[in-house]
Amino acid sequence: MMVKRARLWIGWILALAGAATVTAAEPLESAPEDLSEWSLHCFCISAIHTPHAAIGMDNNGVVLHRARSGVSREQLERDGIAVSDSQIALLRLLGVLEVDGDSLRTAIPVIGPEQLDQLRPRLRRLAEGLLPEIEPHVAAIRARLHDQGLSRSEYAVVFGYAVDGVLWEGLRERGAVPSTELSAEHPLWRGAFWALYPPRGNMAGVNEHRTGQAAMIFTWTRPTGRALNALQRSPALPAALRRLIAGDEPAPVVDASGRAWTLSDEGRMQVPVIHVRSDDPLHAPALGIATVIADALDGDGEMAEILASIPGLDRKQAMVVVAHEFIWDVMDLLGERGLVERPTVLDDSEAATDDLRSLLVIRMDSE
Repeated sequence: MMVKRARLWIGWILALAGAATVTAAEPLESAPEDLSEWSLHCFCISAIHTPHAAIGMDNNGVVLHRARSGVSREQLERDGIAVSDSQIALLRLLGVLEVDGDSLRTAIPVIGPEQLDQLRPRLRRLAEGLLPEIEPHVAAIRARLHDQGLSRSEYAVVFGYAVDGVLWEGLRERGAVPSTELSAEHPLWRGAFWALYPPRGNMAGVNEHRTGQAAMIFTWTRPTGRALNALQRSPALPAALRRLIAGDEPAPVVDASGRAWTLSDEGRMQVPVIHVRSDDPLHAPALGIATVIADALDGDGEMAEILASIPGLDRKQAMVVVAHEFIWDVMDLLGERGLVERPTVLDDSEAATDDLRSLLVIRMDSE
């Protein structure tokens, strides 16, 4: 997901906490009765504080799981589940629990194996149908990166910039996803928050740091999150981006852990730089990929039926949940067909900065 300013890194590790690698849906009764052990996701770009940590505190995950269909505090006590007033107050503040008298009800979508067993095969089949339209755009990106000597960056550009970046901008422009702007009613986070089980495997996510019209985009996983976070927190990163805006060569950036990141070597950029304009040889095909996927998500037919099939969600919230599942299917299929190689560095928690650099993209917006 891409934004116009520096992104918060809340939940980089917490968002995947408890999300063990599962490759196929398990029987419903095997799903943990504790939402802190589910895969928790937040579409909440402007968030000050997300619910991830609170769900993992005390027995909050157990309370939320039990309250999916509503439960009284008396019933919780009979079931041996203690819950205090302070727990309830915290979960209400974070928007994940509703209270009506003595009744408690979980206020976020909880999507388990029974639903995912039906949802994921349908989405994968629809994603397969898009590959012929996506492939020429992917080929154009790969060719351009090869010419620049940056072939290792193809996954970061296709996924981090196009599929999990430009796509969200397109969906926002269509009014297809919920607002993420904070308000008096939503002071901590706004957008969509949901729990899934079983989780996918080592999923990639996207974050960015912006300085002026330049943004560094990070494609991250749980193994790489700490290293990329250290780069994002570096006081030297804004200066490097400002030099790039001015047309100068950026100096190496020393991150918060003391490691150096070389962004340019003897005048040759070691990270793709994408200008957001129609004639940019990387932005144009990225926009093509995003448009194909957005048209599929926001169209009629089976996708519309899928969006309407998730109980308790309006279309915009369902769009966020379904779109995340869909883009991971698209990337899995591109990898399986040999169209985009998933870099092994995504699974390497000890990777050197020269290897982690393949997970970076720099985006340049117009003034």
